[in-house]
Amino acid sequence: MPVYLQQLQKFYECKIPFVGYISLPNSTELINLLRVKLDELGEITDADLMAHVLQPGQFTTWFKSNVAAAKIYPQELRPYFAYCHTGYEIARIEVPSWMVNDSTLLNFCMQVVLDQAGKGYGYPVALAEAHQQAVIKTPDRNFFYQVINQITKKGAVNVGMSRKLRQKQMMHI
Repeated sequence: MPVYLQQLQKFYECKIPFVGYISLPNSTELINLLRVKLDELGEITDADLMAHVLQPGQFTTWFKSNVAAAKIYPQELRPYFAYCHTGYEIARIEVPSWMVNDSTLLNFCMQVVLDQAGKGYGYPVALAEAHQQAVIKTPDRNFFYQVINQITKKGAVNVGMSRKLRQKQMMHI
């Protein structure tokens, strides 16, 4: 079993909830179900459809994901998804099947998602903060480039920089 699934299995065994949040999803799993009956749907996504169905704060029912990647998960970890109108956008929320079967925990988690999205003006604050922590800060980036330049000037390594990378570096000077 891959390490990722082993970690999810530990979460399951300890009953630690986890939720996936997909901003501006391009999924078409629900639309593909409708496409069987309606050929004129074109390039519409699930989020496009849900924008006409859901009111702010509402969720769809939970659907079992049928994408190929979902089949590698053990039954209790098999992904389920729902769409949520955060008040700002339609988001796709994903949880493992064991959480779908625990309505109290699931309702709590969905309230946290809505609360976080509201505080973040449409995108969960916790995810925005995590992203900010993961972003390389300008002083760290500059230090990295200085080290690379020193190494390449000594002839130790032949490193070429793309125009795009040079432009990015110039924008921060």
